[in-house]
Amino acid sequence: EKKDPLVMYVLIRKDLDWPMGALMNQASHVTAAVAWEAREDPQAIDYFSEAEGQMTTMTMGASESELQKVAAKLDSAVFPA
Repeated sequence: EKKDPLVMYVLIRKDLDWPMGALMNQASHVTAAVAWEAREDPQAIDYFSEAEGQMTTMTMGASESELQKVAAKLDSAVFPA
């Protein structure tokens, strides 16, 4: 039985005037922090147990307000439990 894929969404602002390396460094830190916080969640355990098929989507927005719109869409989306 094929399960719905679990996806981690990472939203990054482009308007901070930071070097790309610094932005990627921050994205790496936040994904590690999220993984640590979710380490006992059954869905997170499934996600991190998959050798293949882990999905992470990174979205770069022009501004904080643009990313807030994307975050609102993700919050209102119906995801399988």
